[in-house]
Amino acid sequence: MMRFRAQFNIGISLSSIAHRTQVSKSKLCTVRCFQSGRFVCGGDQSSLRHWSQSPTRVFGNRVSRAMKNEAQKALFDYLHHTRTLSFVDAEHISNNSPRFISSLLSKIDTRKEDISHSLTKFLRYNPINEFEPFFESMGLRPSEISRFLQRDLVLLSDDSVLFENFHVLCNYGIPRSKIGCVYKEAREIFGYENGVLLSKLEAYERLGLGKPIVIKLVTYCPSLLVGGIDSEFVAVVGKLKDLDMACDWLGRYLSDRKTYNWGSVLETMELLEKMGFKEEKLSSLLKTYPDLVGETSGKKAYVMFGKLLKVGLEMSEIDKLVRDHPEMLLEKSAKSILAALKYMMRIRMEKEFIFSILQQHMKLICSSSLLGPKAVCSKLKIEEKSYIRSLRKTL
Repeated sequence: MMRFRAQFNIGISLSSIAHRTQVSKSKLCTVRCFQSGRFVCGGDQSSLRHWSQSPTRVFGNRVSRAMKNEAQKALFDYLHHTRTLSFVDAEHISNNSPRFISSLLSKIDTRKEDISHSLTKFLRYNPINEFEPFFESMGLRPSEISRFLQRDLVLLSDDSVLFENFHVLCNYGIPRSKIGCVYKEAREIFGYENGVLLSKLEAYERLGLGKPIVIKLVTYCPSLLVGGIDSEFVAVVGKLKDLDMACDWLGRYLSDRKTYNWGSVLETMELLEKMGFKEEKLSSLLKTYPDLVGETSGKKAYVMFGKLLKVGLEMSEIDKLVRDHPEMLLEKSAKSILAALKYMMRIRMEKEFIFSILQQHMKLICSSSLLGPKAVCSKLKIEEKSYIRSLRKTL
């Protein structure tokens, strides 16, 4: 057994030196923009340059901060005085749409002294699609804007319902620059009739969640505002309340870098309860490993438990593994354990040895990427059959 453990550890150690290569891909996206007073789509090269690159020179001159300030002022005057947008709306849009500002400057001769006057004249005779700077100011990336532009909607007043619901979110406290994410994931809420969106926000407050928590929730999980109140989320809040940690836990661990499927979160919490984590134990576990209730962790845990049962472990043995090593429920750990189980099943290891190895080497397995038997044989320069046969003799 000692010889086998040494060989097993060699397999894990060898796997830890594997290199990962990340390949980044650049994507060229086509968007619609204005050009000489007309709207153009798709493959026009000037359109591509307009959004995919922020020009540093216009008509031979470098775009200075002063030029951009003049362009922002001209856009503000157009939106506020000509288009009668509120001061706050016009100011936010003009100050938070840098790509659109750069494109505006590319339409005039910046060698002239009065840039503001030139842009004012340009905007008078060349109407713009107001949704372009509006969407950019909401936090949408230039490459994302094109799919939300519509030929029959040019002025913000053309879709007053969208603009009204945008203001509902703003007035509730959601940062304007974050509303673009909400729009991408839950576009339908911007079509709600007057009063509907606010009532949904207030419904989540009535669950006992403070307004700052609701703001964070709908910013990171906009789907909560689609349809009726999310019953699975309500159940999760109920369980967290029983643990006396609802607001605290949600406020601290929600992140815009993760996705949340509340049905999966609920299943994971119920699974943990079945595994013996209740009340204080469950509360401590969730605080220590908040990623346990990520969207994919619960699914991976279910698959892992199925594999453990398949190799012959009893539920009591699985319970002991989880209680002793709760980190094994994390998505990354579950993937490593599944790879280790596949390895051990491949070499036909008996159940008692599988349990012993998992119990004694769980931290190492969870923190390492395991090579398969073929890769190990290649490293050790022996045939796979000989390798498996030698391991079998040590069991």
